[in-house]
Amino acid sequence: MIKIAMRFIREGKPCNIRGRDIGKSLSYLIKKSKKKRMDAFLTWLDKWRDDEVKLLTAKGINTENVLDKHECLSSLCEEHDTLDGVLKRIDEMFTDKTEKQMIICSTVHRAKGLERDDVFVLRWTFRLWLEENLSLIEKPNEECNIAYVAATRAKKRLFVVSKF
Repeated sequence: MIKIAMRFIREGKPCNIRGRDIGKSLSYLIKKSKKKRMDAFLTWLDKWRDDEVKLLTAKGINTENVLDKHECLSSLCEEHDTLDGVLKRIDEMFTDKTEKQMIICSTVHRAKGLERDDVFVLRWTFRLWLEENLSLIEKPNEECNIAYVAATRAKKRLFVVSKF
């Protein structure tokens, strides 16, 4: 989900992951660097990425989240001359936005009980939708129940996304 959310953010589309605050996370990294100039921050950001990747790799933990944050911040920095400009852009993307004004990425479990007009479900996250001859009625199981919950979050339109 982080990869998908970061892609939307790089494209200038407000996006968040239910249960996380991406905007605060990106702003925190800028503040953590204690850098004032863009070039110094970008150097710090590259070193932060390298250090985090090394640490996570040694622990056998996926590094995608770090790489996505690095790429997202790098892209935002390309659009602005100052770190204050980047912080302002992050703030604009995430502050005073209702969920209806942004893309919300969520697991099915976190979306349970919630509804949206438009819901996009990633087809590859449910095996049963990949197996064309499998029917929900023929083989009900936990995955079928979760797929049902995902599909019923849509009030108006349900889109099943087939390609990343």
